[in-house]
Amino acid sequence: MTALPTVHASDTDPEELITVPRPETRPAAHRLPWATATEPAEPARADGPFEIVVVCRANEARSPLIERLLGAELERLAPGDFRVTSCGTRARVGAGAAHGTLELLRSHGIDAADHRARQLTPAELDDVDLVVTAERSHSDRVLDLAPGLLKRTFTFLELAGLAVHAETGALEGRAFVERAAALRAGLADVDGHRADLDDPVSTVPGAFELLDLRTQDAVFVIARALAGSS
Repeated sequence: MTALPTVHASDTDPEELITVPRPETRPAAHRLPWATATEPAEPARADGPFEIVVVCRANEARSPLIERLLGAELERLAPGDFRVTSCGTRARVGAGAAHGTLELLRSHGIDAADHRARQLTPAELDDVDLVVTAERSHSDRVLDLAPGLLKRTFTFLELAGLAVHAETGALEGRAFVERAAALRAGLADVDGHRADLDDPVSTVPGAFELLDLRTQDAVFVIARALAGSS
C-alpha cells in the first residue's frame, strides 16, 4: 500500500515537518472511527458558501490559527465562496485567542483580537461541508455529535496529505472532499500520532513557532485543493 507523502514546510529536521497519516497494521479496535463506522452520511448542501468548521480543544490556539489562515487564503483564491469558523471540544466560552496565536496571525497580517472561543455543539455542525480537527480525539467528538459527518471530518494534517496525494485537478469544494474521503477509505489503518497537530499551550519553548511552521504549507495545499486551483 502506498504511503501518503510528507508535506515539507522547510529544510528543517524531518520530525518538524508537516506529516500525514501512514498505513500500518493494527487491531481493528485501535483504528480511527472512519475505519469501522457505518452511520448513514448526512447530505451535503448544494448551494450557498462552502461551510468549514475547525475544531481543537479550547478554541484558543490551534483552531483560531487555522480558521483565520485558511479563511484568508480561501478568500484570496475564491472570494465569497467559503465560510470558515472554529470551536472547541472543551472551550472556555468567550475567551480570546492565545497570545502566541495572536502574535503568529499578526505576523501574517491578520488581526484576530475579536476571536472568542465557542463550544462545539450539534448546532455548530448543522449544514457543514467540512470539519477539520487538530487531533484524532477531536474528530471522535465531532462524530459522537454528528455520525453522519464521517466522510467530511478529517484531521488538519491528514487532509493536507490527502490534498497532495489526491491529484484532484479541476475538483473543488465538495467534489474534493468526496475524493479525499474515497482515498482515505483505502488507507483505513493509520499511524495516528502523525495525524495530530500538537497543542502549543504549556509545552516546550518554540511550540508556537513550530505550530506556525507545520500550519503554513498545509493551509496552502488545502486551500488550493478546495478552491480548485492547480
